[in-house]
Amino acid sequence: MKNICSINTDLPTLEDILRYYSNASLLDYDIVLFDSELPLVSIIEFSGGGSCIAIECGKTLVDAICHWSAECKRALHDNKTVFVLLNREPTVRFNIRPNCGKIVMGLACFALLASLLGTDSN
Repeated sequence: MKNICSINTDLPTLEDILRYYSNASLLDYDIVLFDSELPLVSIIEFSGGGSCIAIECGKTLVDAICHWSAECKRALHDNKTVFVLLNREPTVRFNIRPNCGKIVMGLACFALLASLLGTDSN
């Protein structure tokens, strides 16, 4: 029987559900279902208007993206199956200007996919 896990998404029939910030390994799994939607992050509101992602959340988010990118890339290298769920339109999950949120979300998804496809600059 194949070992299946999901990352960042809940499926009723799966026992192994990994969270985005867990830094878990995919070595024990044959099939991986990865939801590319970014989790909620803390923001800083400015008194003059506008906001930005909190510094500690930004670092944590970048670390998680790098971790899952490396884990998925290793899983593919080991001939495992990785399904990446893509949203039809990026969901802005933090309170910044919608266009900026879409750019941030798009870049994060692009960074993961580029790494998986071996088109990243590293």
